[in-house]
Amino acid sequence: MTAVDTAAGDPRCGSRWGVIHTHPQAERWAAQNLRRQGFQAYLPTHTVLRRDPVLRTLTRPVEAPLFTSYLFVGIQSPHWAPIAHTLGVKRLLMSGERPSIVAGGVVEALEASRALRQSIQAPGASWASGMPCSPVAGTPFAGHPAVVISVERQTARVAMLLFGELRTVTIDVACLVARDE
Repeated sequence: MTAVDTAAGDPRCGSRWGVIHTHPQAERWAAQNLRRQGFQAYLPTHTVLRRDPVLRTLTRPVEAPLFTSYLFVGIQSPHWAPIAHTLGVKRLLMSGERPSIVAGGVVEALEASRALRQSIQAPGASWASGMPCSPVAGTPFAGHPAVVISVERQTARVAMLLFGELRTVTIDVACLVARDE
């Protein structure tokens, strides 16, 4: 299943990406409904091990949203109002009277690191760009979903959806754990 429509990552299309806050567990449904209306939708995912609901000793890999209850939508025209009224969408993040647009290249960077997020990392693996993570308990934003952007010595730059925007935070690599949900 491809997460981005065919022209979504093409810089010639002039895509500007907004952020959608969805209803709980409605990310895929909202993305599908946006696509039906002709909008580009991108739901970044990562592979996690989930316990089987029947055989509790069995785990299996599943694709889960990278940012729970959030996805990106391509805004290419002034006619963005229908986005907020799409089934599954709770709200379109706004900056005043207009949709809040993420910094250039963020969605493209997430798409470029997709293959890395689809493999399950061994515990204790060194951090690489694109790996899903969370700050550990006792640190600011503990348990908040994040993605590693870069690692330099003992610090990592991670991207998090904070306060309605995709923000970059620098954190000690010892304070990061791999995300498993």
